[in-house]
Amino acid sequence: YFNYSGFSDPHFDSLLDQVKAELDPAERTSLFREAGLYLDAQCIHVPLHLETGNSWWWPWVKNYYGAVYTDDAGTATMLNWIWIDQVLKAEMGY
Repeated sequence: YFNYSGFSDPHFDSLLDQVKAELDPAERTSLFREAGLYLDAQCIHVPLHLETGNSWWWPWVKNYYGAVYTDDAGTATMLNWIWIDQVLKAEMGY
């Protein structure tokens, strides 16, 4: 988690502390959702632009859907779940 804006608020800070301490993934997701909705309601950030881009990949690359980053740290954790369908790759002549 990176707080680029430096936003600090007692309720939000409490939610983040709960997220950091929560071991149950479902409950942690619920807390993240609550924190996100709270941030939206505070209007602390107004996006002025969106970056666009394109991603292409071979049909035999499975479990990849075009994501470039999966978190604010810029780490591509989705690479842990991508796999190569070697049979399809061979059938396509590669």
